[in-house]
Amino acid sequence: MVEYDPGLRKPAIESVGLVAGIVAAAVSQLALDQQIHLATRATEIESAVAELVTRLTADLPVRSHKRAAASPTAKLSPVRRSGIDELSGQVTTNWAGPVAGPTFLERTFGISRSSLNRWQRRNYVVSLRSGGRKHVFPLAQFVDGRPAAGIVDVLSQFSNQRAAWLWLIRPNSELNGQIPIELLKQDRRDAVIEAARAQND
Repeated sequence: MVEYDPGLRKPAIESVGLVAGIVAAAVSQLALDQQIHLATRATEIESAVAELVTRLTADLPVRSHKRAAASPTAKLSPVRRSGIDELSGQVTTNWAGPVAGPTFLERTFGISRSSLNRWQRRNYVVSLRSGGRKHVFPLAQFVDGRPAAGIVDVLSQFSNQRAAWLWLIRPNSELNGQIPIELLKQDRRDAVIEAARAQND
């Protein structure tokens, strides 16, 4: 990021990473329908975060710097915006809910790249393509730094991971209107696997 935007200095990157990690951790604790709804309110979130940053830094001394006078609500350049998006992990569209790439998952949740690659190869984790060859991982599938048990069984019932994730995050009539991924996180694996098989019968 820095080589494309020299003005985005190390303290700024570290601060953005810290804030993004805290927000991601909070969002990952929400129910899936809340996560999906939250992702549709980007404008309100941006305004609230800008207001919070302004309030938290209002009484701090400001060193002389030509960027210091800029308001947190000022428009970000496309380059800087993409850098912040990369750190925050919000990469795909609203339909998938909050997602993150390998770097973010490692820094924020301690999930090593080697573990992520192993889970991906064995279909233990849902990965979604995000342009080119890059993949991102929905945060709602993780419990205590690991993918929810049973994801591999659900994936085996679908032709692709996008279809599987769509099924996992929607209320299911076979499960009395409950959301499959939430049930997997509650160790109700058998019921979810049975429902996944039933949808192909």
